[in-house]
Amino acid sequence: ARDILVFLPGTGEIDRTHQNIQTWAEENAIDIVPLHGSLQLEAQQKALRAGPRRRIILSTNIAESSVTVDGVACVIDTGLAKNMKFDLRTGFSRLELGRISKASAQQRAGRSARQYPGVCYRLWNKLDESSMPAHEIPEILRSELSDSLLFLAAQGVRDFESFSWFEKPAKLSLQKAVENLLSIGAIDTANNITPVGKTLLTWPLPPRLAKLMLSSIEMKVPQLGADVAAILQERDFVTRQGSEGAIGDQLESDILFRLDLLNQFRDGPSPRNAHRLGLQTVDRSAQQILSYVKDAVSIKVKDLSVSLQQLLLSSFADRLCRRRVPGAERALMIGGRGVKLAADSLVRESEFFFALDGIENSKNSETTVAMASGIDKDVLLGALQSRIEKRKELKFDREKAQFYLRETKVFGEVKPAG
Repeated sequence: ARDILVFLPGTGEIDRTHQNIQTWAEENAIDIVPLHGSLQLEAQQKALRAGPRRRIILSTNIAESSVTVDGVACVIDTGLAKNMKFDLRTGFSRLELGRISKASAQQRAGRSARQYPGVCYRLWNKLDESSMPAHEIPEILRSELSDSLLFLAAQGVRDFESFSWFEKPAKLSLQKAVENLLSIGAIDTANNITPVGKTLLTWPLPPRLAKLMLSSIEMKVPQLGADVAAILQERDFVTRQGSEGAIGDQLESDILFRLDLLNQFRDGPSPRNAHRLGLQTVDRSAQQILSYVKDAVSIKVKDLSVSLQQLLLSSFADRLCRRRVPGAERALMIGGRGVKLAADSLVRESEFFFALDGIENSKNSETTVAMASGIDKDVLLGALQSRIEKRKELKFDREKAQFYLRETKVFGEVKPAG
């Protein structure tokens, strides 16, 4: 009997399938082997090699092409995959579950016959297959482009729209990426790369998170920066309804809550409201990021909340939101987009907060903020003082039959004061 390769959409599905068949597999002397991009390289390489016993390899689309999984003669294909997609309306990237293409289905089936005559079981019907696209959407047409544009700016390219793209991205995608790079000081208004931008290119991180790391080094809190960057970059490890017990702690930050869980994991047993594998992945990612910090000075964090606010302000200032009404879940984000805090967010009272992860709501035009972090008004005004625009508005009061002049302070269409 040969090994079985099962294609699943993501690591969550792999974990649940592993748990469901673990006892049966042990009783039948079968090894269950996960294979996905979050594993360390050694674990991935081990999964590609045949073992002493029969195996069931639970894999994402990482095993779809370009690699041979030794010993496989049977493929079970769910026909599903999770791909990162940049939402132009919200400005957030998110993993989207969807049907694979017919070309991908063919690639997956081919895994069963690389070494032996094999068989492929497809878990969909003819009607499902008729809705599958012929080919996958090219990554550059569905991804956030800040990385790509920063690289082009480093090569002296100024006109991103006229660049000879193999697959030309949408104009709005280019505009969003330029806005992101401008907000973190990576390019200037003429699309020239700045000294900050050149430094960001040396980090194996998206520009926004690389800027967060630069700020953490300047603030002498690189460990905090690495932890926050890893939390924002990796899959969320908090279980469903896992934040309910922390509502009364008045953390006012979904990030502070996750930092606490991460430190609990490092100091002892895994917290019950977090996935152990997810914590391991974030911890490993944080240490990898920290390994790129050379000769940086570290000091003890005096006020974790304030340090976090300052870090996020350095790289997520364009994601600043202000509640429409005190205590309400609805708010206005820079640029004028309406947002709504998720029901399980720990940001309960903060007038201002950062929207760090968002989900488009198909029922209305508002974006649901899945991860947020509050910021004190004094910290905000102190940091943005030079970037706040004063506006004067002439108003007419019909009841009093008189004009009055009102002055407001505005930062990117969000009013920090007044």
